[in-house]
Amino acid sequence: MLSSARQSGSQSFNISVATYGDGASFGGLEFLRQSLLSGLPADFGQDFTGDCEVLLSSNPHYGGLPAVPGNRSRRQRVWIIVNGEGPSSEDIAGFLNMPGMLGPNDRAVILGNWWNTSLEEYAGDQVSSLWVPFASLSFAERRHATPMDLMNRTAESGMCHHPAGKLQLVRSGAVYQNRNCAEQREVFWDTLNDVLRSDANTSGVAAGRCNGRKGLGAKVRDFACSDDRGGVGYDESVGRYKGYKFVVAMEHNVNEIGYVTEKIVNAFLAGAVPIYAGASQAASTVFKPEAFLQVHPGQDDLDVAHKVTKLLKEPKEYGDLLPGSVLSETSLVHLFSWHPAVWPSHGDALRRRILDAVRRQCKSHQ
Repeated sequence: MLSSARQSGSQSFNISVATYGDGASFGGLEFLRQSLLSGLPADFGQDFTGDCEVLLSSNPHYGGLPAVPGNRSRRQRVWIIVNGEGPSSEDIAGFLNMPGMLGPNDRAVILGNWWNTSLEEYAGDQVSSLWVPFASLSFAERRHATPMDLMNRTAESGMCHHPAGKLQLVRSGAVYQNRNCAEQREVFWDTLNDVLRSDANTSGVAAGRCNGRKGLGAKVRDFACSDDRGGVGYDESVGRYKGYKFVVAMEHNVNEIGYVTEKIVNAFLAGAVPIYAGASQAASTVFKPEAFLQVHPGQDDLDVAHKVTKLLKEPKEYGDLLPGSVLSETSLVHLFSWHPAVWPSHGDALRRRILDAVRRQCKSHQ
């Protein structure tokens, strides 16, 4: 399926949303397209001379690689590919170079993880990549939040929103919601519940399919905010987490390619403290390290579990982990400013970098 719209005032520049098979797994393509096109200067498209078609697509959610049909024509195409899954951009580029994928007149700009473990971004003759973690891109799929909500967290984070009015929540302990029962998450959840039971005579709440190897978490079906403000997907997870002080927001893998997903963002937006493991160094670059608890799986699981238990007993110390902002100004500008909500106060530097990369690839084969 192919949909497109022409931006008024930029007569030679278009972006089309292209989905093929399960390549539509990222539900924010249309919002991202509109954001990239919104309010462009009237002369922006003048550099896009010639026949350069710009298409926006995503990688299959489970397969982890983009579905891009080969280009059998001589028409020049530049693909903007959203990679929200685990492969590095270099791995994605390797897949694109396979027979039947990118044609000789095709180029690609990948938005997602680092190029590889030693290089954050890359600008090549046929493929370029920008580090835009899915923690940022996930805002294209959210109905009730923007990146600015990470800069201005307030008591609203602890409110349920219902037609009858707002309801202030009394937060309980820790919650864990996953359907992929990755080993490192399961082991930590067991450790946390062992400590909670021995030190506080309580347990965490397992809100999803996974509940550790020991099944120690309480299974709760009713979540006061699970349908908060009519949200779906990530919004619903945010509503569910509002009743808890801690959220186990661990990636399915430890990585060194800047793969930071929506999980930690869901916890932040709920006003909770994330317990995070995954892209350790990168996560501390995206978010203020004092705003979440970092786990190094297999090394400090027990120490972090004891810290959680201690903080549940010390409201003041717990409150110190709840800064009004979980992003630095630098991170907001560099990694989140593709989003229109950021532009009035902080500009659109990332949006411009994305479009500049597209422009360079278009001009490279004209």
